[in-house]
This record gives sequence, structure tokens and C-alpha cells, in this order.
Amino acid sequence: MGHTPNAIRSALFVDFDNVYLSLRNFDRRAADAFAERPALWLDWLESGAHAALEDGVDPIPRRVLIRNCYLNPAAFSRQRSFFTRAAFTVVDCPSLTARGKNSADILMAMDILDAVNHPTRFDEFIILTSDADFTPVLLRLRAHDRITSVLTSTITAAAFREACDVSIDLETFAVEALGLPQEELRSPRGPGVISEGQPPPEKFADARPNAAKALLEEVRKSGAIPTQDAHKILSRVLTFQLSLIHI
Repeated sequence: MGHTPNAIRSALFVDFDNVYLSLRNFDRRAADAFAERPALWLDWLESGAHAALEDGVDPIPRRVLIRNCYLNPAAFSRQRSFFTRAAFTVVDCPSLTARGKNSADILMAMDILDAVNHPTRFDEFIILTSDADFTPVLLRLRAHDRITSVLTSTITAAAFREACDVSIDLETFAVEALGLPQEELRSPRGPGVISEGQPPPEKFADARPNAAKALLEEVRKSGAIPTQDAHKILSRVLTFQLSLIHI
């Protein structure tokens, strides 16, 4: 989008691993559209449609002046190029430990807070993640009188939802931003059904003991694990890593 008078100046920060895996658990086609067609959902954000959903008012256009995407290059090297072609600044966040932990969260938080003091006063911070760890960041942005828009799921913590101005749920994002037919998103058989294109559960049968062991070790080490962080631990198991890389 070019220069638009009276448009809201926005800064966009995308936790790719979090969003992609959340969408993939929801519907594989949504995850692929998010990863391979960022210009599609970026246009939706720039139209301001995301902020008009709850209020029912006419959307106010955005100028997304910062576009940062944070991802693990080992798992998502193929998807990285789609974002560079859409004029995103891609921040590589490789694993730093044997357990697969990377620094995406802290890098995002630092860049967001740095942007608060940017010479360009950004009116809105769009943070595409459902990670409740960003709740203190949202509260800090509210204290600086900035609009905040985030992505949420059914398991998103209530405090995270309340700390933002605009929450975009995964289904709305899949339908409105990614263009998926709403009637095809969920099977009438209810939750737990594997979406089209996802590997069958028996593929992971042999990996389950190792996955359970990895989760147990993390609980013993760090205490309770937020549900939305479980995928980060499971991705340390080779079978689950391969299921992410070969997509």
C-alpha cells in the first residue's frame, strides 16, 4: 500500500513458528496459505478489516511501516523466501540449545519495545502470536497509548486477550485474511479431527514415548508448561521435526 492520508501507522511483528503451528493444528490449508502467501493477509491487515470486526465500523486503512518475521531457519527455510519476497525483514532465530529453544520471543519483545521510541510514532502494534508471554509487552504498549492487535486461539490466556485492543481469532483469520471457506474449516465430527493434508496420527505412534519423555523432563526442569508452548518441546523429537520440515 502506498502513502494514504490519515492511515494508521502500524508496526507488524510475526512469530512465524507460533502462528504456523497454531494454524496447522487448526487446518493445514490455512497454515500453508499463511506461510506461502503473506502478501494476501498483509493486504487484509492494511485494509484495517481486522480492527473493524468487533466494532462493526468502517475499516481505517493501515500503513504497515515495519514488517518483521521471526522464524527458525532450520525448520522453515523453504517458507523464509516467501516473506523476503513480500518485503518482510526476516529475523532468523535458530535453536540455541540441545532442547531446541530459540530466542524468537525475546528478540520480538526487544524489537517491539525499541519501536516504541522510534522517530516514527507508530499508532498500532500488530503482534501475530498467541503466546501469553507477550502480555507484559501489551501492557507496556497500552501505557504508551498504542493500539495493539494480536492473534488468539481457543486456548489463549484470558489476560492476554484483555491486554490487547483487537484480538483476531484463528478461524476469523483463516476465513477473512486467508480466504478459506468457513464451512470447510471444521469437520462436524468435532474437535480432534485431522484436517485435510495433515499426516495420520499413526505416523507418530513410535514417537509418542519420546515425546512424553521430553514433556516430562521439561516439567521437572521448569514446572508447568503453557499449552501453547507444548509444540516447541515436541519439535525436539525427530519425528515431529521431520513432519514440520517436509511439508
